[in-house]
Amino acid sequence: MKLVKRLGIVLGVIVVLLIVGVVILLVSIDAVAKTGIEKGATYALGVPTTLKSADIRVFSGKFALNGLDVANPEGFDKDHFLALGNGKVDVSYATLRKPTIELPLFQLDDVSLNLEKSSKGSNYGIILDNLKKFDSGEKPKENAPKSEKKLVIKKININDIEVHVEFLPIGGMLTERDIRIDHIELTDVGKDGGVKTSELIGIIMQAILASVADLGGDLIPADMLGDLNAGLEGLTDLGEMGIGVATEGVEQIGAVAGQAAEAAGEAADAAGEALEDAADQVGGALDDAAKGIGGLLGGGDDDKKDDKKKDPP
Repeated sequence: MKLVKRLGIVLGVIVVLLIVGVVILLVSIDAVAKTGIEKGATYALGVPTTLKSADIRVFSGKFALNGLDVANPEGFDKDHFLALGNGKVDVSYATLRKPTIELPLFQLDDVSLNLEKSSKGSNYGIILDNLKKFDSGEKPKENAPKSEKKLVIKKININDIEVHVEFLPIGGMLTERDIRIDHIELTDVGKDGGVKTSELIGIIMQAILASVADLGGDLIPADMLGDLNAGLEGLTDLGEMGIGVATEGVEQIGAVAGQAAEAAGEAADAAGEALEDAADQVGGALDDAAKGIGGLLGGGDDDKKDDKKKDPP
């Protein structure tokens, strides 16, 4: 009986320890995921990145993240380069303990992106230069995550991207554009061996910037568009990685450029009309002056008629 009691106590202690371990795991796994995403993004983009919260629901295979903020490179005015409202991930539960985790869906919603160009250069140029580390084959630096599981993502949906473009440091309506892209879809990301979290973040950033260049090209100044395309050409094309890309829907928020062009056109028309009126007024005044002078000098038409009347036949 004593042996049975002791075995019962031991089993009870083991069960309690297992329960405590599971609770600690569930509590800490969110913090681990949050830290991993922050470190991966900071390494990939070369600027500080923070995540407000991560919520992993192990037993349902769901993962939510909220408030991702990618800082603007030093020397640029906006408070962020990219900000994410929220995101969600579907995880294949059976692969969680494997070296490569499968994600059927990775969705990002409400993305805000600031593109700035000034005499000092461009913030997107700095980000693109940082992404080149994945193509160069250079050894990871000290700030690189030491161990990352690899991911295979069947589909990535990026929805509601608002892009603020500022191409001169003076600001104002004529030097800014606001563009909205409805949807970007990536498929088969990491299908050949998987990608690390940092690589995934680089791929997503590359896809967003490439979509801005493709869909918003008519709304971005030529020199800025040229810089953006040149930076993208320095990266391996997503298609060459076996990644499918589809984009749709672009519009201009507030029709800033249209309003500017319309205002400029109206101003030009008004100026043209004013010049025509002024020319007519000046022309009339010159005619009157000429007639007056002609009359004073006796060279006017009326004087000639009078002279003809006075001359004898």
